Amino acid sequence: MRRLRSTNDAHVRRSIVLIMRGHVLEHIREAPADVVELDFADVFFQMSHALGIEGERDSLIGQWETVFLYDDDSLMEGDYLASGLRGEITYPVDADIPVAPFLQVAQLVLDEFASYRLSAARVTFFPIQYGPVVRYRPQHAEEMLREVREAHEPFPEPSKGEARDFSLLIRTIDSDQVKEPKEELVLFDKPMPRSEWSLRAIGNLCSSMIDDYLPYIYGGKNVEFLFRKENQ
Repeated sequence: MRRLRSTNDAHVRRSIVLIMRGHVLEHIREAPADVVELDFADVFFQMSHALGIEGERDSLIGQWETVFLYDDDSLMEGDYLASGLRGEITYPVDADIPVAPFLQVAQLVLDEFASYRLSAARVTFFPIQYGPVVRYRPQHAEEMLREVREAHEPFPEPSKGEARDFSLLIRTIDSDQVKEPKEELVLFDKPMPRSEWSLRAIGNLCSSMIDDYLPYIYGGKNVEFLFRKENQ
């Protein structure tokens, strides 16, 4: 994949927030005994860095930079999809919006650690974020994911999801409430044809539709794509 080097405008960045909801059915990979908390941000960074998509930590080199959250919304403990698991990246304003590879790597991480059922996914595009948001804590993911990095060269295919009916709501939201946003303007609200239900498929659909909503993002609006599986 093409790697983007930072420029003088590298600190002017847009961000994408992904919140995944559903249920963890079975944990298939556990964190090592010396890891206190398994955090999605650490795992996602190690995966995307190993695949050559993301540069060194806090380097601003690559297609994106992982935002490290370290809170209850990013911990992979118990049924972590029930209340919503959060991931976030930033990317340079002069780069293409990397939503499809972002969600594909997110699915790779979920597939690696658990069998799960996804019921909804919120993908929110925030127009401007200045500088990397990085909160450091002791490094613990290197040993945990050494095997994962070696296993995922070249870029693997995530497992395919089931074919399901789902609906898509596209709206602008108040940026102050990421978990429970305040709706401002509905741009699209329709049931979608039966098709693959997975983060990979959702990312591809976002990528194919996002051009229609760039005027809102470039105009300073926060645009959310909310995917909901029908008959939940």
